[in-house]
Amino acid sequence: SEMCIRDSYKWGGDGYDIRVMYARLFDNSPTLITKQSSMPPGLQIKPALAHFDLIGIAGDIAVGRLLLKGEVSYRSEQLIPFSNETTERYDAAVGFEYTTSSNHVFNAGLWGIHFNKDAVDVNDRQVLSLGWRKTYLNDNLAMSLLGNWASHPRFATITVLADYRWNDYWSSSFAITAADINEIGEGNPIVVAEESLTMSIKYEF
Repeated sequence: SEMCIRDSYKWGGDGYDIRVMYARLFDNSPTLITKQSSMPPGLQIKPALAHFDLIGIAGDIAVGRLLLKGEVSYRSEQLIPFSNETTERYDAAVGFEYTTSSNHVFNAGLWGIHFNKDAVDVNDRQVLSLGWRKTYLNDNLAMSLLGNWASHPRFATITVLADYRWNDYWSSSFAITAADINEIGEGNPIVVAEESLTMSIKYEF
């Protein structure tokens, strides 16, 4: 988001960190809204940028090898697509990261979004993510696994990624992704497969 006014405060101590922020922002991209027009008479669709207040608080707590994270935020005057209405948005997220004694890193997070507008068809959303990563061969090979699930539109993905650094100049990546995305295409002229499998290979130097 493009920032207009921003202020933040931070407190920390032994094993914890708390941050509070306020900002007056514009959306990065416009939203298509409806507006009544007199010339010519009727309903028009036009792009508009939301201009809103953002208030948030976030915190981290470290307990040995375990890192806990949490965040809540409020956004005012959120534009609703194809409507002349606005709504308030509330976000909350919690997550953790745990590193074992053998350097396996596990993480998980849950993110929820609530729109405070019962009269308009705006769906609340929940997103769950799970992950794992580990390095091998003197840290030259990095393996990771990432899974995501969302409630609206409903989809689920799982990705296996391998990165190998041959030297200071060359590295290669291999990724394979399986996805269940049967609701993404609803109302979308681009038809997507309900289930898909994707493989990609990348070289960098």
